[in-house]
Amino acid sequence: MNSAFSSEAETAFLADFRKYFLDPETGLVFTVIDRETLLPATDELFADAEVDNTDQLAGFTPAECWMHENCGMTTGAWLAYCALRGDTDACSRALDALWRVYLAGKAVAPGYFPKYYGRRCSPETSTDQVLYACIGMEAYYPGASAADRARIEEMIPAMVTFWMERDYRHHYFGFHSDDWQWPIKRFPPLLLLASRYSDDPRFKGEYERLVKYTRRSENCWLWGKTHQEYAPTPYEQKEHAFLTVHASDRLGMDSINLDLLLRLDPGNPLADAWREDLEILWNEADGIYTIDGKYWTAYLYDFDTKAPRIPGPNCPFPTCPAGLGTLVARAGLIILRHRPDLASRVLPVVDGLLKQSFRQCSYFDEPQLFPPEKRYKMRFLSGDAAANWLWATALRSQLTV
Repeated sequence: MNSAFSSEAETAFLADFRKYFLDPETGLVFTVIDRETLLPATDELFADAEVDNTDQLAGFTPAECWMHENCGMTTGAWLAYCALRGDTDACSRALDALWRVYLAGKAVAPGYFPKYYGRRCSPETSTDQVLYACIGMEAYYPGASAADRARIEEMIPAMVTFWMERDYRHHYFGFHSDDWQWPIKRFPPLLLLASRYSDDPRFKGEYERLVKYTRRSENCWLWGKTHQEYAPTPYEQKEHAFLTVHASDRLGMDSINLDLLLRLDPGNPLADAWREDLEILWNEADGIYTIDGKYWTAYLYDFDTKAPRIPGPNCPFPTCPAGLGTLVARAGLIILRHRPDLASRVLPVVDGLLKQSFRQCSYFDEPQLFPPEKRYKMRFLSGDAAANWLWATALRSQLTV
């Protein structure tokens, strides 16, 4: 047991998480709650907002969308934490919640795992919801009851089959039509995982067909820019630096994908490349944190020195500190499973990020950095940040470093 974090701190955080983030009606983990009252989000929080089209879907209010936008991710992370702590009762309740979403989607199409806006099925889904839900179920499976194992054995293969049988195509809000193929690199890890719970030969066959696309991670953005795979934008040319954004989301997702590949197919000829990608991704995510001890939503890397810096107010992407660095912390600890040589670099960042309290698990901070109509995004605590704080703390406590 690592003594870097006290059991008292985890116990207090866990009590707040259970009290405020668990939806009493569904058992799902809220994506956001009101950071002032700690109550579920209401439409009053959006009264003066210019709500993005991805934040409000026809037939749903803004609060209904925001409350459960990422419930597959938040509940999957919560399930992974409960499995690490051996709390099988909490695991079973979390699985009940995911099962509820799965059944709602199944009524539309087998294996469809929807965004559960307003506690009901919506026409939107995303691969990250599926990934986090599946990784949580995988973590729980060894300690699950026979009944819960049967549900997992149904859900994971069905959820992956939904994508496989559509050639990995599905719309995404108004940005892409049903003909749009999602990034193919995301699917080999899920196909490999599904093959563990099904004897359907298609999973292995598809994995073997697609695994070649995993040679370089989808989210090695900075690597791609510095190796001239992407041309600098006019903004980057003006700043003489590469812009990178969403590091927490990208590292959070790809650390899971690469971990699945390395655990389930360790002898693959691409395994060394996957381990290299883990370091590349970490290099891209940890630099800005070291500047001021906060995680930032966007940052610049100088063309020449590669030194990171915080963008100015002319940045085309919202730039502010946020509590979502807990995803970076959790990802770093997963990276150490396969790259223990990075411990001296990873652990100081992890330990720094995990110092944040429950009340600091924000969605965005510093509303003065945003126009008034966008400041509603600072009114939330984040379920992703909170669930990943717990997951990372459990992983950290198991290290002897």
